[in-house]
Amino acid sequence: METKYDSSIGIVPIHEGKDKVFSFCLVHHATRPDGSGGHWAFPKGHIDAGESKEAAARREFYEETGMVTCKIDPTRTFVEQYSFERDGVKYEKEVTYFLGFVEAKGPVAPREAFKGEIVEARWASYYEAKELLSYPESIKIMDEVCAYLKTRP
Repeated sequence: METKYDSSIGIVPIHEGKDKVFSFCLVHHATRPDGSGGHWAFPKGHIDAGESKEAAARREFYEETGMVTCKIDPTRTFVEQYSFERDGVKYEKEVTYFLGFVEAKGPVAPREAFKGEIVEARWASYYEAKELLSYPESIKIMDEVCAYLKTRP
């Protein structure tokens, strides 16, 4: 079986509420005709030619959630690795996430042009996100983010 390697960039969007209670913004990917997809994850995507990692992460964040503003922490990234098969090809995927602080937790929705790719976006508490996130690798990223946030003043 052929193996392909793929990488993406994304943001783990968080909102800090009262008493350091965090909410996470998740996106629900549409199911593809081949049955793949249909999963909950953090906003992510590929880097376009000439685009920096941070610019790509911000663009994907905007496209998939409709939110324009978040403060990215460039000092710490989180890496998710997983593999999957599609059309007889094995993919080894690596996603690097920035931490994105969102001050105002307003409504979120994918941009109109991306509604075929993203079904919905929503805010979730840690426990809701743990139930919604489709893959253990994503839950691991969320747990790593939470551990990191506890070390911040």
